[in-house]
Amino acid sequence: MVEAYLALCAGREELLALRRKMDSLDHSLSRAASADRLKAAVSLLNPQGSDTVRYFFTCYEQYSSREALHAVYEKKFLEVRDLEEQIEQNREAIQKTKSELDRLALTSELEQAHNRIQQGRAGLYPVARQYAVWKAAAWLCQDIRNRFMGNMREELLKNADSLLVELTSGEYHRILPNEDLRNPDFSFSLADGSVESSTDVLSRGTREQVFLAVRLGRIMEIKPAMPIILDDSFANFDPPHLERAVSILCRMSRTHQIFILTCHPHLIHRIMENGEPCQYWQLEHGQFSRSDGDSLMRHLR
Repeated sequence: MVEAYLALCAGREELLALRRKMDSLDHSLSRAASADRLKAAVSLLNPQGSDTVRYFFTCYEQYSSREALHAVYEKKFLEVRDLEEQIEQNREAIQKTKSELDRLALTSELEQAHNRIQQGRAGLYPVARQYAVWKAAAWLCQDIRNRFMGNMREELLKNADSLLVELTSGEYHRILPNEDLRNPDFSFSLADGSVESSTDVLSRGTREQVFLAVRLGRIMEIKPAMPIILDDSFANFDPPHLERAVSILCRMSRTHQIFILTCHPHLIHRIMENGEPCQYWQLEHGQFSRSDGDSLMRHLR
């Protein structure tokens, strides 16, 4: 009985060892079957979607040996390679077909383009003639503009340059016309050689001096001499600039008749200091009356 019992114990121990080995193999097989690559392969070969491990056992039972399975694998491998070659050939055929279609489409487009060219040539002559006329007109306008700008620089603004130098005591030198004739603005050079591109950067008093110099310079060019009327044009001039402006006007009064309208007694004082012969008129209650410089200053004060 002891010997029989020991034999049963040995058998059980062997059974347990075999079970452990079976569990280990089953675990290893399940882990291998969980790979995405194998799952994808099984899903292609077995669309019904059975368990991967079960499908492996089904495949195993179909072959008597490993060599038989390998022979089937080699056959399938050759079939896959042939299919891949066919796919590549079909791709080349598709590409050739697309190229041929593109060539045919291009031929059609060329024919359409040729027709459009022929139609365009039919209407090209009148368009080209009109373009030539406009081009010639543009050239003439540009030439006239260049001449005008040249004359303005050399003649129309010649006196204005000297007047501006005198008004600003040499701080500003030359006045230059704006290239855009639609914009009534000027640029000018300073004593240090720099150039200001617009009167917008100036103070109000200096800007008025620039435009006064331009207007007086133009008036000096007009023949015969025309009367000049100034209506409080020096309200924003400081004493030094006012003195220089009055000096210029007194000099011009030798060739021009000048009317100065003002309510500022200091302007009357500057004119009197200059010593040029003047007439003074007083306006009161809508009536003009002859006066003298001192009386007019007292009245304005």
